Amino acid sequence: MEKLLKSPSILILNQIPDIDILKSLIKNEEIKILSLNYNVHNFLNINKISHDIGEDFLNEDEINAIFDKTVSLYNWYDKIEDSKIPVYNKINIFSLLDTGEFHDFILNNIYEFYIIKKIIISSKSKKFIANSKIIEIINNFNIDSLELSTFNDDKSQKMIYDNIPIKFDLGNIPISFSISRNYFKKSKKIFENILCTLNDLWYNSSKEKDLILLVEFNPSQFENLFFEFSKKNMNVVVFNNRKSAVWNKKSRSILKKNNVKVLNFSKLISTLEKNELLKIENQIIFEIKTLFKNPKLQQIFTFNDDSFWSFIKNDLEKTFTNRVSEYISLIYGTKKFLTESSIKCIMSLNVMGETEKTILALKTNDIQSIMLEHAFANYLPEISRYDILSMYSLFPEKIALWGPIQKKYLVDQHQINENRIIECGSPKHDSYFQKKIIHPNLKKTILLCLRPIIDNSGHKNSNSYEKYHDILKKILKCFEYDLNLTILVKLHPGNDPHNDILKQEIKKLSSKIQIHQITPIENLIQISTFIINISPEGYDPSTIIMESMLLKKPVVNIILDDNIIQFDFVKQNALINLNSSDDFDYYFKKLLSDNNFYNNIVNNSQIFLNQYLANIGNASSNLVHYISNI
Repeated sequence: MEKLLKSPSILILNQIPDIDILKSLIKNEEIKILSLNYNVHNFLNINKISHDIGEDFLNEDEINAIFDKTVSLYNWYDKIEDSKIPVYNKINIFSLLDTGEFHDFILNNIYEFYIIKKIIISSKSKKFIANSKIIEIINNFNIDSLELSTFNDDKSQKMIYDNIPIKFDLGNIPISFSISRNYFKKSKKIFENILCTLNDLWYNSSKEKDLILLVEFNPSQFENLFFEFSKKNMNVVVFNNRKSAVWNKKSRSILKKNNVKVLNFSKLISTLEKNELLKIENQIIFEIKTLFKNPKLQQIFTFNDDSFWSFIKNDLEKTFTNRVSEYISLIYGTKKFLTESSIKCIMSLNVMGETEKTILALKTNDIQSIMLEHAFANYLPEISRYDILSMYSLFPEKIALWGPIQKKYLVDQHQINENRIIECGSPKHDSYFQKKIIHPNLKKTILLCLRPIIDNSGHKNSNSYEKYHDILKKILKCFEYDLNLTILVKLHPGNDPHNDILKQEIKKLSSKIQIHQITPIENLIQISTFIINISPEGYDPSTIIMESMLLKKPVVNIILDDNIIQFDFVKQNALINLNSSDDFDYYFKKLLSDNNFYNNIVNNSQIFLNQYLANIGNASSNLVHYISNI
């Protein structure tokens, strides 16, 4: 990227503009256009409009600094006087916002903020055109003699969970759309009222002793765990404030069969209590609006001595004021449930979510809390910056891990006391050991798993998207003339914008490829000959890698950023790890034609699994045994 831009006017775009207005602007004036994200970059490419990629102004050190600054702001409210913080039932309202959601919001805003600053200070031009929000940012830099013009006025930025994705597969077609958070909550309430009443799943007794409370668990992924609780006649209650615990037939069947009850949160609060809470909500909203005028926030939300508070203030304030009602009800209902119930243990899969934070903040010290590892991880000291995303260092109580490799890392890297670690194995994957291993037949199937580019590390340059899509074309080209092959594509089930882009890319490349999004991954791995996984970042191996190994299917893991980390599974040749320039076709053909090569990869993967996983196939039993002895 040129450090000195020579264009007399620079147009900075962070949102897709009206194409006719844009064409009219560039027709009448000499303009240099800079895109700040892939959506804008792709739009300009489609319309054949020349531009440069703004993200190219950031280097690796700056991206890492943005990530570290984001993490340092997790508890931003600790720098404000306690008397000014809105509190209800001794809980700081600000502390309840989902940490992952806050992380992405802050990181994306600093990222854009700093790119704009670098564009301004690197440019010879004094004339800039942008939306009003970007103009406001530029004014923050106090640079004299700039000519600023408004174009393509901005829309308010929504937080990640303001819109809830709804996904299902219609035959071989993945369907996805979003609904508002409020509409989702109302629909979920009606849906659960019908199904839990019909199936007698509501928890309605405070007389039960030694309850085990599972927070935000998907029953269909933990069938063995629920069965083991049932075997020991333990009283289990599920509380899911996000995705319903009865969302599909399999989940309802598991709950019913094992006598697991669902916490009916709405029944905990009477109409009279709701009216009283409304008064509290109005007071809290007033306190939030008052605090957000505090000049100290300008100092807290700074990066490299520049405040970006004015850039995020309105969106953050709107998020908190919109969610106050939800947070107050969550706090009140949780407090009431915990007070009236006899709870032995609380188990969650993370400590970042709003439900988890509320319950853990309100529980008493005599209730033991366990965080169960929920995804494949193999952290090393050189990538320890990113282990915050797995929340180990955020949680002060018991951590249930999948095996000794992660345990050693936490003890060595974070000095976590071994007494806090339960080395139980992965209850989620016990069922894999009960599945029949299906061996490849003459009609071979390749499963292509597409892990999307996400925002949480900051490595989301538009060039990465282009590179990803080029690799996708390169992979599919290897198989285009083989009529004995079936290609299946598995998209990540999460709420990632890149998923929709990938879906469109696949459709452009081939109309014959089956695309799955919510189909259980184990069903797809079972019928596949081998798995191709695209990893955008080398530090973040997908759980699909381990799941494929469990079902004895070789994995070709292609690293988009060419950063091949020497994880244990890499050193043990438990998979084929490739960078973007390697000869994919050679390894694909080798797996399809050389049985010895194929079996050697499978055998190496089994050696790795035996070292990585504890209590293979019996993790649920081990964990339940531990909990029963609390």
